[in-house]
Amino acid sequence: MNARAPSPNYSLIAEAMALMRLLPRVFGDRLRLFGFELKRAGRDLAGAAVLIVVALFLASTAWAGLWVGIVMALRSLDLSWAAIVVLVVVANLAGAGLSVWSMLRLLRRVSLPATMRHFELADDADVAHASGPAAALRPGSEP
Repeated sequence: MNARAPSPNYSLIAEAMALMRLLPRVFGDRLRLFGFELKRAGRDLAGAAVLIVVALFLASTAWAGLWVGIVMALRSLDLSWAAIVVLVVVANLAGAGLSVWSMLRLLRRVSLPATMRHFELADDADVAHASGPAAALRPGSEP
Protein backbone atom coordinates (compact mmCIF):
# COMPACT_ATOMS: atom_id res chain seq x y z
CA MET A 1 0.00 0.00 0.00
CA ASN A 2 1.41 3.35 -1.01
CA ALA A 3 0.23 5.80 1.65
CA ARG A 4 1.48 9.35 1.40
CA ALA A 5 2.27 11.22 4.56
CA PRO A 6 0.62 14.62 4.87
CA SER A 7 2.93 17.54 4.18
CA PRO A 8 4.33 19.24 7.28
CA ASN A 9 2.68 22.54 6.25
CA TYR A 10 -0.82 21.01 6.10
CA SER A 11 -2.90 21.28 9.23
CA LEU A 12 -6.47 20.06 9.35
CA ILE A 13 -7.24 22.47 12.18
CA ALA A 14 -5.80 25.41 10.22
CA GLU A 15 -7.87 24.43 7.19
CA ALA A 16 -11.01 24.16 9.34
CA MET A 17 -10.34 27.56 10.89
CA ALA A 18 -9.82 29.10 7.44
CA LEU A 19 -13.12 27.58 6.34
CA MET A 20 -14.88 28.94 9.43
CA ARG A 21 -13.51 32.44 8.67
CA LEU A 22 -14.74 32.12 5.09
CA LEU A 23 -18.31 31.04 5.95
CA PRO A 24 -19.62 34.43 7.14
CA ARG A 25 -18.33 36.06 3.96
CA VAL A 26 -19.93 33.38 1.78
CA PHE A 27 -23.28 33.68 3.58
CA GLY A 28 -23.02 37.48 3.51
CA ASP A 29 -22.47 37.39 -0.25
CA ARG A 30 -25.49 35.12 -0.69
CA LEU A 31 -27.67 37.40 1.44
CA ARG A 32 -26.48 40.49 -0.43
CA LEU A 33 -27.30 38.78 -3.74
CA PHE A 34 -30.71 37.86 -2.34
CA GLY A 35 -31.30 41.51 -1.38
CA PHE A 36 -30.26 42.77 -4.82
CA GLU A 37 -32.55 40.29 -6.54
CA LEU A 38 -35.45 41.21 -4.27
CA LYS A 39 -34.97 44.88 -5.20
CA ARG A 40 -34.93 44.01 -8.88
CA ALA A 41 -37.96 41.77 -8.45
CA GLY A 42 -39.81 44.63 -6.76
CA ARG A 43 -38.99 46.97 -9.64
CA ASP A 44 -40.06 44.32 -12.14
CA LEU A 45 -43.34 43.75 -10.32
CA ALA A 46 -44.01 47.50 -10.32
CA GLY A 47 -43.22 47.60 -14.05
CA ALA A 48 -45.54 44.66 -14.63
CA ALA A 49 -48.31 46.46 -12.74
CA VAL A 50 -47.85 49.56 -14.92
CA LEU A 51 -47.94 47.43 -18.05
CA ILE A 52 -51.16 45.77 -16.85
CA VAL A 53 -52.73 49.22 -16.53
CA VAL A 54 -51.48 50.14 -20.02
CA ALA A 55 -52.84 46.90 -21.47
CA LEU A 56 -56.21 47.47 -19.83
CA PHE A 57 -56.36 51.04 -21.11
CA LEU A 58 -55.45 50.01 -24.65
CA ALA A 59 -57.93 47.14 -24.60
CA SER A 60 -60.63 49.51 -23.39
CA THR A 61 -59.93 52.00 -26.15
CA ALA A 62 -59.96 49.15 -28.67
CA TRP A 63 -63.38 48.11 -27.40
CA ALA A 64 -64.67 51.69 -27.61
CA GLY A 65 -63.11 52.11 -31.04
CA LEU A 66 -64.76 48.93 -32.22
CA TRP A 67 -68.20 50.18 -31.20
CA VAL A 68 -67.61 53.62 -32.66
CA GLY A 69 -66.55 51.90 -35.86
CA ILE A 70 -69.66 49.75 -35.96
CA VAL A 71 -71.87 52.80 -35.47
CA MET A 72 -69.99 54.81 -38.09
CA ALA A 73 -70.09 51.91 -40.54
CA LEU A 74 -73.80 51.50 -40.10
CA ARG A 75 -74.40 55.25 -40.51
CA SER A 76 -72.24 55.95 -43.47
CA LEU A 77 -71.78 52.59 -45.24
CA ASP A 78 -68.51 54.02 -46.49
CA LEU A 79 -65.83 51.34 -46.52
CA SER A 80 -62.97 53.78 -46.04
CA TRP A 81 -64.28 54.77 -42.60
CA ALA A 82 -64.50 51.12 -41.58
CA ALA A 83 -60.96 50.52 -42.79
CA ILE A 84 -59.76 53.41 -40.63
CA VAL A 85 -61.61 52.05 -37.61
CA VAL A 86 -60.18 48.58 -38.18
CA LEU A 87 -56.69 50.06 -38.29
CA VAL A 88 -57.30 51.88 -34.99
CA VAL A 89 -58.64 48.73 -33.35
CA VAL A 90 -55.79 46.58 -34.65
CA ALA A 91 -53.22 49.15 -33.49
CA ASN A 92 -54.75 49.23 -30.00
CA LEU A 93 -54.90 45.45 -29.75
CA ALA A 94 -51.31 45.18 -30.94
CA GLY A 95 -50.27 47.65 -28.21
CA ALA A 96 -52.16 45.65 -25.59
CA GLY A 97 -50.56 42.43 -26.81
CA LEU A 98 -47.11 44.00 -26.64
CA SER A 99 -47.78 45.16 -23.08
CA VAL A 100 -48.90 41.70 -21.98
CA TRP A 101 -45.86 40.10 -23.63
CA SER A 102 -43.53 42.57 -21.85
CA MET A 103 -45.26 41.92 -18.53
CA LEU A 104 -44.84 38.15 -18.87
CA ARG A 105 -41.16 38.62 -19.74
CA LEU A 106 -40.64 40.69 -16.58
CA LEU A 107 -42.48 38.20 -14.40
CA ARG A 108 -40.15 35.36 -15.46
CA ARG A 109 -37.27 37.18 -13.75
CA VAL A 110 -39.06 37.35 -10.39
CA SER A 111 -38.01 33.75 -9.56
CA LEU A 112 -34.55 34.93 -8.31
CA PRO A 113 -32.51 32.60 -10.55
CA ALA A 114 -29.01 33.72 -9.54
CA THR A 115 -29.75 33.34 -5.81
CA MET A 116 -31.22 29.88 -6.34
CA ARG A 117 -28.12 28.80 -8.32
CA HIS A 118 -25.85 29.92 -5.48
CA PHE A 119 -27.84 28.03 -2.85
CA GLU A 120 -27.55 24.74 -4.76
CA LEU A 121 -25.06 22.14 -3.55
CA ALA A 122 -22.03 21.22 -5.64
CA ASP A 123 -22.72 18.63 -8.30
CA ASP A 124 -20.49 15.70 -9.32
CA ALA A 125 -18.76 17.77 -12.02
CA ASP A 126 -17.62 20.34 -9.41
CA VAL A 127 -16.33 17.60 -7.11
CA ALA A 128 -14.49 15.88 -10.00
CA HIS A 129 -12.43 19.05 -10.65
CA ALA A 130 -11.70 19.77 -6.99
CA SER A 131 -8.13 20.04 -5.73
CA GLY A 132 -6.52 20.13 -2.32
CA PRO A 133 -8.47 18.80 0.67
CA ALA A 134 -11.73 18.95 -1.31
CA ALA A 135 -10.35 16.27 -3.65
CA ALA A 136 -10.97 13.74 -0.86
CA LEU A 137 -14.67 14.02 -1.67
CA ARG A 138 -14.14 12.32 -5.04
CA PRO A 139 -15.47 8.78 -5.25
CA GLY A 140 -12.64 6.27 -5.20
CA SER A 141 -10.08 8.72 -3.80
CA GLU A 142 -7.68 7.47 -1.15
CA PRO A 143 -8.11 8.95 2.33
